[in-house]
Amino acid sequence: MKSMTGFGRSYVSLDGREATIEVKSVNSRFLDLNIRMPHRLSALEETLRAQVSASCERGKVDLSINYRNNREDKTDVSCDGALAAAYLSALRGLSRDLGIAYEPSLMDVASFHGVLTAAERDEDIDAVKDLLTAALSDALTQFVAMRTAEGERIGEDLLKKIDVVEAAVKVVEENAPHVEEANRQRLLNKLSDFIAADESLRQRVLTEAAIVADKRAIDEEIVRLYSHIAQFKATAAAEGPVGRKLDFIVQEMNREVNTIGSKANDGAIAAQVILLKSEIEKIREQVQNIE
Repeated sequence: MKSMTGFGRSYVSLDGREATIEVKSVNSRFLDLNIRMPHRLSALEETLRAQVSASCERGKVDLSINYRNNREDKTDVSCDGALAAAYLSALRGLSRDLGIAYEPSLMDVASFHGVLTAAERDEDIDAVKDLLTAALSDALTQFVAMRTAEGERIGEDLLKKIDVVEAAVKVVEENAPHVEEANRQRLLNKLSDFIAADESLRQRVLTEAAIVADKRAIDEEIVRLYSHIAQFKATAAAEGPVGRKLDFIVQEMNREVNTIGSKANDGAIAAQVILLKSEIEKIREQVQNIE
């Protein structure tokens, strides 16, 4: 079991290049991955996306990449010789026209706009890929470790809460027979004056009372609740993402508890229904954090 909340950060320097990567996530129904990286490295986005997807299946994940190329050969400088010659010719002509002796130096000519142009070379995409995948691997190791540790804590809390639910269901089960008999007797008491002198009517009422009692019985709901509790425990102990399945089981548990609450007209059971609803809601909220 893993939480959907996690964070990892890594810095890697390799052959004159360096990268800092941060990956963090919060809850989401699906994997929602947002990558922020320099545009010139966009060719590597799918590779990095696949690497993240292999480490998590759910969550809103933000991946931030800072990259720097410190290599001496990262920049190309080009010279426009024709433009330099034109500048030089113009300067000499101006010197003659004004009668001012002047012989431009190489630095004078080179400093004019457009004579020298610096531009970053295209990145060695394979070298950058090795750097970024290594940095991301380290960040994801931290990220997954945090999600796993948080998932274990949530799992322990969920099992404690499901034990509370199971204990409450046992109390409901113990009181269920009394409720059925009380419902039957309550109906008979209301009709006692009408059926006292008519045995055939009495038998009909007893049959109807049995039918009513059967409709208000909560045995099936109790059996299904025990089944859901067992499924919840088994799923919580399973490998891989379990959040969606746990969420479905919790919804079914809540459905059964609501049915019991509507059927059972008993103070002791009503108290347990309130407790069950409270604990199941707490479980539901925690399950939303599970991958």
